[in-house]
Amino acid sequence: MRTNLYFTGYDLPEGYQPAFVLADQNGWRDAAENMGTPVTGLISNGLDTNLFAGFGHQGWIGWEFATPPFSSVNLWRRALIDPVPAATPVVRFGVRMSIYDSTNSRYDFFRWSIYNSRTNRLFSIDFSNDDFSIAYILENNQTVVLTNRFTPFVADELEVSMHFADNKWNAWFAGKHIVTNAPITTGSLRRSLGEIHAIWLPQDRANPGDNRMVFDNFRLSAESLPTPAVPPALLTLGRTTNGFYALRLNGEDEARYVLDFSTNATTWTPLKTNVAVDGSFDYVDTNAPVLPERLFRARLLSE
Repeated sequence: MRTNLYFTGYDLPEGYQPAFVLADQNGWRDAAENMGTPVTGLISNGLDTNLFAGFGHQGWIGWEFATPPFSSVNLWRRALIDPVPAATPVVRFGVRMSIYDSTNSRYDFFRWSIYNSRTNRLFSIDFSNDDFSIAYILENNQTVVLTNRFTPFVADELEVSMHFADNKWNAWFAGKHIVTNAPITTGSLRRSLGEIHAIWLPQDRANPGDNRMVFDNFRLSAESLPTPAVPPALLTLGRTTNGFYALRLNGEDEARYVLDFSTNATTWTPLKTNVAVDGSFDYVDTNAPVLPERLFRARLLSE
C-alpha cells in the first residue's frame, strides 16, 4: 500500500508565482558555495511555463549565476522522515525531469542528492550535460558508477525507491532500471530522509553553461511491503465410504493453486487447478480405490 506524503506541480493553485525564483516559495530553499562560504538568495533557479507541454509550470535550476560565480548551487525542500516507520519502510521519490542543453558551448553537471535528517549526503544521481551520461555516487564520493544515458530536452520520469530497513535503494529513468540494490549508507550514517536536493555543478565556475535542469511533478510517498503469499497446506480428510480419498487445500483467499500428484516423489503431474475461495478448496481423489499409493502437493499457479 502506498501513502502519498508530498506532491507539487509548481502551479498557480498551489500558490507558486512564476515571476519569482522558486526558492522561498512553499518551503523551497536554495544555497550555494562560494569558495567554501554558503550563500543564499540566488537567481539560479525559478519557474517557467509549458516547458513540458500540457504540464503547466515547471521548476528549474541552472541557467545563470548570481555574482560572484559559485562552485555549486543547491535547491531543496525539507522532507523529514525520521524515524522511518517500520510499517512503511520503503520511501519513493519521483520527478519528471529534463536537461536543457547549453547554447554557449559550456556544459555542466546536474544532480539529485538524498540527505538524511542529520544533513549527511547518502547518495546522488548525476546527469552530465557534457556527454549525456547518467551515473550514481554513494556517500563516500569516491566512485562514480555509470548507468545509462539521457537525451537533452526530452522529459522523462526519474523514480527512486529507498528501502531503509534493508539499506537498499533502486532507481529507474525513462522506465529503465539504472540502479539495483545499492546501499543507502556504506557506513553507519542514520537511515532516514531529511532533504532531496536538486544541484547544479558547473565544470568551470568562472565560465558556466547556460544549461539547466527542468523538473515537474515532484512527489514523495511511503510504502508498506506486500503481504507474503500464504503457502498452501494440504489437510487429509480421510477416505469416503466408497473408498475415495479426500483432501483440503488451505491457502490465500482467491489465490489460484495447482494440485500435483506423484507415485515416486520425483516426477510430479498436475492434477487440478482451482481458486481457494475463502482460503480453501476440497479435492476428492476418485482413483484412490485403484491407485491406493499416490503423493500430493500444492503450489501457487504463478510458480
